[in-house]
Amino acid sequence: MPRPTQRRSHRSRVGTAAALGLALHLCGCAYFNTFYNAKQYYNDAEQARTREGGSADAAAATYDLCIKKCMDLIRYHPNSRYVDDALFMIGMSHYHRSEYVQAQASFRDLLERFPDSDFAETAAFQIGLAALQMGDAAGAAAAFGRLAADYPKSPYNVEAVYRTALAQRDAQNVESARAALHAFTQEYPSSPFAAEAQVQIAQTYYDEYRFERARQEFERALRLKLPQQLRYDAQLHVALSMREQAATILADPALYTRDDMPEGLRLQIPGASADSSAGTDLFTSVDALPDSLRAQRRQADQLLQDAEKRLRRLRGLAEKFGRQYEHQIELAVTWALMGRTDEAISELDQVARTQPRGGVGSQAYYEIGEIHRRLGDLDKALEAYQSAQRAGRASDFGELAQKKGAAIRSRRAAVEELRDAPEVLRRWRAANGDATQRDPNDRLPAGPDSLRAYVELETQFEKLAAQLLRIAEIDLLELEQPRLALRELELLLHEYQGSSQSPRAAFAIGWIYDTILVDPVRALSAYEGVMRDYPNTPQARQAQEFATALRDAS
Repeated sequence: MPRPTQRRSHRSRVGTAAALGLALHLCGCAYFNTFYNAKQYYNDAEQARTREGGSADAAAATYDLCIKKCMDLIRYHPNSRYVDDALFMIGMSHYHRSEYVQAQASFRDLLERFPDSDFAETAAFQIGLAALQMGDAAGAAAAFGRLAADYPKSPYNVEAVYRTALAQRDAQNVESARAALHAFTQEYPSSPFAAEAQVQIAQTYYDEYRFERARQEFERALRLKLPQQLRYDAQLHVALSMREQAATILADPALYTRDDMPEGLRLQIPGASADSSAGTDLFTSVDALPDSLRAQRRQADQLLQDAEKRLRRLRGLAEKFGRQYEHQIELAVTWALMGRTDEAISELDQVARTQPRGGVGSQAYYEIGEIHRRLGDLDKALEAYQSAQRAGRASDFGELAQKKGAAIRSRRAAVEELRDAPEVLRRWRAANGDATQRDPNDRLPAGPDSLRAYVELETQFEKLAAQLLRIAEIDLLELEQPRLALRELELLLHEYQGSSQSPRAAFAIGWIYDTILVDPVRALSAYEGVMRDYPNTPQARQAQEFATALRDAS
């Protein structure tokens, strides 16, 4: 029988071993629990970012919690087998928070400390993606070069080529992006990104309002093997391209007679009517359309009918992908262009009431505003834009509605400044030698006061010309009505001959035909007119550059 002292010594050793084991167990649980919590935060953030209606902004706070937990693991448990996991989650969390420098630092730390980690290949790729997000093309090329050297068989190498091409589009290097994307489809036709690249090529044309070419490119994409949702997007954009092509045609005031011109295309500017010196009204449509213009209207009508049929056929897929409300909106917009205005507004109002808060409701109200704007009812348009802001002030359409509303108010203020235009124009022409404009009731001062009166009249004349140019700029750049802006610019050249604003207006006409309406023949003619009529002006020099580019491209 062992002595008591021996028994106590044995129990002490057993207790010490047990305590040590428990401590090690608790220590292991601690760092595992820290890792588990970090990973849970990361998964929650990913779900918030990728789910329907989610965004990186909505997930930013949860990504931050993940970063803090991962930092705790690295700080207090530096020898844990989960350190490379933590570094990777830190890098990805920073990436999705748009903190690209910090993301790259974490990925580089991972590669230096754990070159054989399962995350090393992905981390090397993410360094390049982060560089692209920062617009660092050279840094991205270097990172992707190292990726190819270290992992020559990595599938990321092909994706790196695709992402580099796509980054050029995001950087507004559209022509370079299209060339790079086309080259990618030729070099990697079997890549899972080849079909997506073709869709992206089509989207660049759509974003440039080159709708006929966009439709052709989307149809080319549909001949490829597309994932079902991407196929729906391509089919949808075929229909939308047809619709927008029709809308562009129908926006030309020349396609309407005096009786059927939409109110929104009428010039409602003081001084826009015919006057005795002009002898004709340049801005009123004819009583009957020639055959060529009637053919254009029939073409637009046919495009709208075809677009409407395609949109109807896609309703089932839209519902399958949870996009039925957005699809209803596109269908309603098409109806409005077809002249089914009441039906379109009713449909949009129903969507807005069903989805009173968020981006969808905001979009529905915004499109109601667009319909009223095109109809020329700016009061109702403003009301709808305000509803769009209430429904989703932070949404894309809420922001668009805010801008459109502000533009309408600015336009109204500028039009109000033109209320005295007819009388000022009459007096200015009389003072410049047009006897037909003289009023016997005019009493021009004599002597020095005569010069002062003329200078004041000239100042009023220039101020009115500037206001008319401002209206055209609002219609062109803010209200997206290039055809109406064209007519206002033509009005400025006609009614305010000799104004200091004339060279700018003349150049703007060429620019609209060149870049917005993509009509190189009329653009070149307008640029040549600027060089002829306003030599030695900055606009003439710009016109020469643009005209040279057009000739070289033809």
